[in-house]
Amino acid sequence: GAPLWLHGDEPGHPIGHPALDSLQRQLSQLQDLIDSDCKREARALADSLRHSVQWPSVALPLRKRGAQMIEQVYLQDGDKDAALAFNKDLVSSLEGALVRAGREQQPALR
Repeated sequence: GAPLWLHGDEPGHPIGHPALDSLQRQLSQLQDLIDSDCKREARALADSLRHSVQWPSVALPLRKRGAQMIEQVYLQDGDKDAALAFNKDLVSSLEGALVRAGREQQPALR
């Protein structure tokens, strides 16, 4: 599969950091809770994961999967405001990553 950590993107979260394994485990647990229709537990876990899936060091496939599950939990819970706020946070996170990438690509002007 694709690499799950992008080199040097997240200070404090180096490649191979245990936080990634934990995130993957928690997303699997979230999927199990969704499948089992455990709405309260799924909501609590989704709330706790909403910032973790936005780490710049989380590769896009994992980020997308996590974001889709979190949004699904909010919508199944009937909380459209939480789903909207989460999507706005995701957009802001991705915009920030684009700005950082753009700065890294520009040659220094003198």
